[in-house]
Amino acid sequence: MAQANITDLETLYDKLVGSMHSADQIITDVDGAHARAAEEWQSAGAQEFASSWTDFKTALTKMCQAFAAAANDVAFQQQHFKIGAKEEGQHRDLPKVTSPR
Repeated sequence: MAQANITDLETLYDKLVGSMHSADQIITDVDGAHARAAEEWQSAGAQEFASSWTDFKTALTKMCQAFAAAANDVAFQQQHFKIGAKEEGQHRDLPKVTSPR
């Protein structure tokens, strides 16, 4: 039973870390492309997008931070499951992550 829980925690950790990196990459990609095209893209749609992007970027930044915090909490729990199950050498160590945002 503990073996399955530890594996599930490791899978969740990997998904959270991957999602953190994906969120960061979306922000980087859209910010860069938008900044490069801002002079050429002048319209009501551009203004609407810029406003929406600012709001979404703020929310996505918070999610990036939440993914990191959640991954660190899962890593902490996984470590305790390993110790409790006396399986320290059977599972990988999950490193602490820091949000890039």
